[in-house]
Amino acid sequence: MRLINFTVEIEDDDMVEFALRKWMETNVNPKYIKTLKNADHLKEDTHYKKLRKAKKDANNNLDNYIDKTKEL
Repeated sequence: MRLINFTVEIEDDDMVEFALRKWMETNVNPKYIKTLKNADHLKEDTHYKKLRKAKKDANNNLDNYIDKTKEL
């Protein structure tokens, strides 16, 4: 089995989000749905940039570990 993750940007409207979630639950049967927080106001924040980089590095390390152990 494979998991596929995709991101959709919609207008900032609770009803639009509700309708999309309903459609996905009915037609796609997602394992989970998560609404991402809007962090546009932090794009130039130095601490935020460091945290994002640390998260990206951790995700890359995790992916590399999964790939490495899959070959065993």
